Amino acid sequence: MGNIARVQSSLGKPEEAYKSYQGAVTLQREIGDKKGLGVTLISLGGFYKAREQYDEALRVYKESLQIQRDVGNENNQALCLNNIGNVYLAKGQSSDALTYYERALELRKKANIPSQVGETLHNLAEASLKAGDYGQSLDYHLKALELFRSSSDKRGAAIQSYSMGTIFEYQGRYGAALKSKEDALKTFRELQDRGFWMAEILSGYGNSLSQVGRYDEVQQNLAEAIISPL
Repeated sequence: MGNIARVQSSLGKPEEAYKSYQGAVTLQREIGDKKGLGVTLISLGGFYKAREQYDEALRVYKESLQIQRDVGNENNQALCLNNIGNVYLAKGQSSDALTYYERALELRKKANIPSQVGETLHNLAEASLKAGDYGQSLDYHLKALELFRSSSDKRGAAIQSYSMGTIFEYQGRYGAALKSKEDALKTFRELQDRGFWMAEILSGYGNSLSQVGRYDEVQQNLAEAIISPL
């Protein structure tokens, strides 16, 4: 039922997906499947967050977090902590987000999975930016950039470069911002990645072009951003 729920959600059938998730949760509680319940609650949390039902998302993520602690699954603990941080960040509670991201980072460093450590460093940078701490945000992005480069993750490194460009813009360093975003765009073109981040980078690069007066190039990038699939 949990798998059916995930498929229904991806097909744009939220009501059916919700019923399937609830059915899975009910059965897992009845049979005492604690590990399975913890996993289903993580998926249900993602379902709630995607629909901006943030309080419900926090409720199920935190229940899953306790289950992961009870069963000793540190990887899923880190996932829950990271996801809780994402919800708090979406709610505009950057201080709470930072707290959960920092706890997630401790566990992910212990597991030593570069992509996961890099993800949380990126999230810490975003939360620091929302809190107005540009220096700390830049420091987290630099650490994530170094990690992704050392693990040959070009996509992850490009996202950090783009995000650093945004910070440079806030600092009024428009030339540095343009260079960072240009580097990110070049990598995404090489990877032929046409997803969400490509559209975001094209849009942000267009904005940076306008800030340095290269208006003739702005329209082309914004037009490409519009047709990039999400």
